[in-house]
Amino acid sequence: MTGDECVRMTPDAAPPVKATATTFRVVDALIRLETAGVSELADRLNLSKSAVHSHLTTLEQLGYVVRDEDGSRLSLQFFQVGARVRNRSPLYVVARTEIDQMATMSGLDAGIIVHERNEGMCVYSRVGRDDTEPRLTEGDRVPLHATGPGKAILAALSQTALDRFFETGDREQFTSSTITDEETLREELQDVRSHGLAYENREYDDDVRGIGAAINGGEGEVLGAIFITGTTDTLSGKQLRQNNPGLVISAKNRIENQLQASVTD
Repeated sequence: MTGDECVRMTPDAAPPVKATATTFRVVDALIRLETAGVSELADRLNLSKSAVHSHLTTLEQLGYVVRDEDGSRLSLQFFQVGARVRNRSPLYVVARTEIDQMATMSGLDAGIIVHERNEGMCVYSRVGRDDTEPRLTEGDRVPLHATGPGKAILAALSQTALDRFFETGDREQFTSSTITDEETLREELQDVRSHGLAYENREYDDDVRGIGAAINGGEGEVLGAIFITGTTDTLSGKQLRQNNPGLVISAKNRIENQLQASVTD
C-alpha cells in the first residue's frame, strides 16, 4: 500500500529518542524526493539547515546516504538490510518458485505477503503475462481487512491475535466495497476459514480482484499468505471461482509440505 509516509510510527506513541525519529524523517523525505539538498529538506521538514546537515552527514558516514553535486540520496545499503531481513523469512525462501509458477500458469500477478504491525508487507511479486508491472511491488504495504492475502492472514490468526487486530488495527474505507464493520468482517473471516481461501472483490481498488491463502509454518504458526490478483475483467467467472482457486490451494499445500519437511529434517 502506498501512502504519503514511507516510514511508519506506532500510533499515539512519542518516540523516546527524538533524534532518531528526526533521522528517519530525513530518510522518509529522501525516499519520496529521491535526491534533495539541505535547504530543500530543511524547508520540507521544518528543521534548521544545520540540523539537516548533521543528520545527512551521520547517514553518509554510516553508508546509508550518498552525496554528489545534485544533492543527497539514499544508498543501496538499505537494499542490503531489506534483502537480509527478507532472506530470513522461511516463507520467502520456500515459496518463490511456486509464485513464479502461479504467475505463469494463471497469467495474473502473484506474490507473497507477510504480516507485520497490523499490515501486510509484500516481500515477493511476479507480474502476469498481460501486465507490464505488478500491482503490488516488493516493499508495498497492504491493508489486511481489504485484500485477499490480508483477510487470509486474519482468518488464520489465533482468537487473541485477531481480537488485538480489531482493537488496534485501522480499517480504512478504500472503496464502497471495503468491509470495515467488525461484525461483518468477522463473518467474512469465518467463511475464509471454512473454504481455506480469501477473496478480494474491489475492496482495495475498484478494478481489482484477488485470491489469497494463508501459509502456516512447520510448527503451525502463520507465516503470511500467497496471492494472485488481476483486473475485474481478467479475474472473473470461472477464473475467479474455479480455475485459479485450485491453483492457489495446490501451491499452498506444496509450500506447507516443504515447510513441514524442513522442520522434521
